Amino acid sequence: MATLTAAVLLGFILPGYLASILLGSRARFGSAFIISMLVLFYGVLGCDAAGLPITFPTVCVYEGVVTATLAWGVHRRIGWRAVRESIWPRSRKTEGGTAEKRVLLGCTVAAGVMMFLRYLVQPLSGADTPFRWDLLATQILGHGRMDFYPPLRPEDYRIYFFPDAIPPTVSIAYWWLYAAAGRHEPRLTVIAIVLQYACVIALTFRAATRLHSPRAGFLAAAILASSPLFYRALFIGQETGLTALSMAGMLFFLISSDGPRDVQSMVLAGLCGSLGALSREYGWMWIAIGAVVLAWQRQGWAAIAVFAATAAAVAAPWYVRTWVLTGDPFYPLAPGRLFRIATPVYSSFLEMRHELLGLGALSAENWGQLTRFLLLMAPLPLVLGPIVGACAPRRWGFLTLGALLLVAVWFQSVPYTEGGFLYSTRVLSAALVLLSPLTAFGLAAMSTRPRVGWLVTAAVVLCSAWMLVNALTFPVELDTIPLAGLPRIALHRQVFAYLETRLPGILGRVLPAGSRILGDDAYAHAALQGSPYELVPTWSPEVAFLFDPATEPREARRALLKRGIAAAFFGPQTAMSYFYSKYRYFAEDSRGWALLARSPETGYLLFALPDPGGAERP
Repeated sequence: MATLTAAVLLGFILPGYLASILLGSRARFGSAFIISMLVLFYGVLGCDAAGLPITFPTVCVYEGVVTATLAWGVHRRIGWRAVRESIWPRSRKTEGGTAEKRVLLGCTVAAGVMMFLRYLVQPLSGADTPFRWDLLATQILGHGRMDFYPPLRPEDYRIYFFPDAIPPTVSIAYWWLYAAAGRHEPRLTVIAIVLQYACVIALTFRAATRLHSPRAGFLAAAILASSPLFYRALFIGQETGLTALSMAGMLFFLISSDGPRDVQSMVLAGLCGSLGALSREYGWMWIAIGAVVLAWQRQGWAAIAVFAATAAAVAAPWYVRTWVLTGDPFYPLAPGRLFRIATPVYSSFLEMRHELLGLGALSAENWGQLTRFLLLMAPLPLVLGPIVGACAPRRWGFLTLGALLLVAVWFQSVPYTEGGFLYSTRVLSAALVLLSPLTAFGLAAMSTRPRVGWLVTAAVVLCSAWMLVNALTFPVELDTIPLAGLPRIALHRQVFAYLETRLPGILGRVLPAGSRILGDDAYAHAALQGSPYELVPTWSPEVAFLFDPATEPREARRALLKRGIAAAFFGPQTAMSYFYSKYRYFAEDSRGWALLARSPETGYLLFALPDPGGAERP
């Protein structure tokens, strides 16, 4: 426990807090976590670049040196007495909170407590968390290095299956907690999740208070906390908690600056904005949104330049690293064909997926489902926020325009989302950070009389209650279970079929240990970790010949067997199976495959590849 406590302080709080003091942060708690995450990220990246082992002692020394250096800087520039008095001033005028504010505060606290308790039951529940965010953390923990990420070589794909180069900020935070504990313990990640929640809520409150009034601040925080969509975006343990945090911090420091000469606020805003780009590729849009906010407030080009330069300079090294390794800074997306395609097979699949699963491919029924889902998951900010923005475009236009840009980001993410178009709405978490204050401003303006004010508060409390009921069962959807099943779902961890937990046992009955299997199921790869079986992805360069039209199917199968790949594991009706049907090897050779087993959890099929004769088996 002592080691874990020290890790939380060193990794998530102290470096950022000391840096926040030096930069004159007006929201030290929020900026402390954001800056500490950046410090931790570059500690791990620095070890990787220097060829040092990525271990807890190594990074702990780095964190200690950074913290000590910042502490020395605080001592020399400010002095500890001044810092202490700024935290605990001798005379402090406090305004007693009204009953309405206490109720709204209670809504935000209740949501945070629910997140903490429910997360302990169902940690890391995001659909692709097991094979992305959490798997990368455990592989760094197990191997003590990160040179396999992004995966390019066949040996890289043995460690990390998916062709990703997502900035590993989330995974590094999880690795830090696991490394401090000395084991993979998913429940420990609740520390990072709850810190994200507390910081987003606090920064949203501060931003709305600065822009309007303390009452609007309480309303904005409660409205955001009462949105099931926001709760889910943090609860799944992926990047959308950090993108929301990045947006909240960036917004506050931009709107709270003292003018164009307030360089420190611009630097703080840039640091917050960089966290968005270091959480996911689309986070680069945060810098554009920050520039919109500054331009709208007529802060001048100098302020925009300081903000944008800070954000870009902090975020760029990861993308430069990816560019050097793969030829594409946004690997594997290769936007606009501007960069080299490092994974031709998977890039071709993404192009097909974009055509088949983009917003243009959604039916009227799909749009109806999406509309209903969004209205249930964030009724106040998604309905009232745009209305308030349209009614007061001159005053709040920068929030409205920022939210529209974030909706555009969500639109472009839909075809690339593994969980489908409803699951893609998690990307809207940052938009809710902008829409919640807008909603609060409108409600605060229309509820100047006490009776109307209490009606508004009652509406927020009702939405909060709806969120809490949804939170009890998530990630199981509320409308899919009977009322009597609520306690069972709420109190017990759900193991979902797509995780393929029974696959190692199935393979053990039909394949010899050491078998290599051709496939595309990242969940299966994660399930086979620690087993004597290896899943070889179809996009690995080791099997690129399968997609060469000049290669005879018989010769391709012989080449597979020569590499020890004697089985295949594929879904019967998936987007990938449609993609394979366009290639000669899969269209012709699959007719002769022998069915060995069927996964009872997902329906995926395990086939044996018949020996064409003369194959050189290993």
